[in-house]
Amino acid sequence: HAGQTLADRLGQVDAALALYEQAALVAPEEPFGHLGRAQILARKLQYEPALEQAQKAAARFGNLWEVYNVLAYLHGQKTLGPGGAPNPIHSPARSFEALDKGIALHPRSPALLCNRGVLHVEADRLSDAEADVRRALEVEPNWEPAHRLLGVIRRRQNRLEEAIQSYTRAVELDPAAAETWFNRANVYTTLGRSQESIADFDRFLELRPGNAVGLIRRGGARLLGRDAAGARADFEAALRGESRYLSAIATLAFDSGALPLAAEYADRLLREDPEDANARRIRAFSHLVRGEDAAAEAELQHGVSRAKDPTHWWWQA
Repeated sequence: HAGQTLADRLGQVDAALALYEQAALVAPEEPFGHLGRAQILARKLQYEPALEQAQKAAARFGNLWEVYNVLAYLHGQKTLGPGGAPNPIHSPARSFEALDKGIALHPRSPALLCNRGVLHVEADRLSDAEADVRRALEVEPNWEPAHRLLGVIRRRQNRLEEAIQSYTRAVELDPAAAETWFNRANVYTTLGRSQESIADFDRFLELRPGNAVGLIRRGGARLLGRDAAGARADFEAALRGESRYLSAIATLAFDSGALPLAAEYADRLLREDPEDANARRIRAFSHLVRGEDAAAEAELQHGVSRAKDPTHWWWQA
């Protein structure tokens, strides 16, 4: 339990791994030290050693649903961290198989049902996902991950007001769950409710200080509320040491109708990469709005010649 607290609440994965290893040594007949070690190795992106550890636990404790929950987690991770290489053991089919085995052992486990619901969402089987979530909530009406996942499902179904209700219940149950504040903020942005969106992003950034994606999304919400200065401040904070976000910021400003700001970031992007097609299309549109047709066509021709898909509707439009 101490290892789980260190890992999940404090992010101290090395200290957690040491405790799990001690638990496995002191009580080898208990599964949780072994399983905890597998989970921490996965958190450290060491998926293959983690799988080996989990498989050993499965051979020894195959009658425990927790074993299959860990196996499903390992096979469910797509990459070696954000933007990293593919996870060599990623397999949705094996993840589903592990969860089905776990649910057969413990059909009323909210954790297993919600985890399978996540896989259904990723496979775009939203009705199956909602069925698993409903079963989880029948068992435990106050299971926060189930309410959060129901929010995800409703958002994917474009039932946005219902998504807000689900996310609101989730943050009531666990105010420290940063992801839920982030998700609800994005729904508020989609609904055009900028102040509520900004408030949720504020809370997210209190829990995840300096998170670049959160800063960029809050900047987009500020643009929705016509606060260009506040948006610029958020964008600049996100860009500190992270020029890779220039394209996302330029696109967000463009989609928000803040063309001067979009053109400014497109110019900066082109200084980083003169061949960036996205920056070219943004500058082309800015020229069009100012009636500078020749300059716009030059930008478009340059962009089309380097675009991955020059027949895309945007270029033709």
